[in-house]
Amino acid sequence: MEEKPKKKKLIPVRVIYNHGKTSLVEWEANGLHRAFIPVDQAQEGKVDAEVLETGMPYGLPWEKYIKPTTVTPEQLANALRVAGIWTKEDLWNNPQSVMGAIQGVVGIHLGSLVEAVEKKEA
Repeated sequence: MEEKPKKKKLIPVRVIYNHGKTSLVEWEANGLHRAFIPVDQAQEGKVDAEVLETGMPYGLPWEKYIKPTTVTPEQLANALRVAGIWTKEDLWNNPQSVMGAIQGVVGIHLGSLVEAVEKKEA
């Protein structure tokens, strides 16, 4: 009995760049991903899902470094008010204060993210 060839699941990709025999490609599948794959696999703008799975991932796995927090609308609203953001004009005129308030409530800031990455990568 003859086995049928396995049907390929083709995923649309965007080629970021080619270098020698390698392509860096980007695709959307439950989030944005990038990986290095053989250049000959990325010719038609679609790549076999198995090739993408076995490609060499590009970038850091941010999901491993970020611990989600639960923030209520009331907590964010209060943080904005404490930062002096009460009106639409305040929002447009003080973007740094807005970002600081959001960052304070969410609890993720650059320093802790860098520290988490350094610990995992060491």
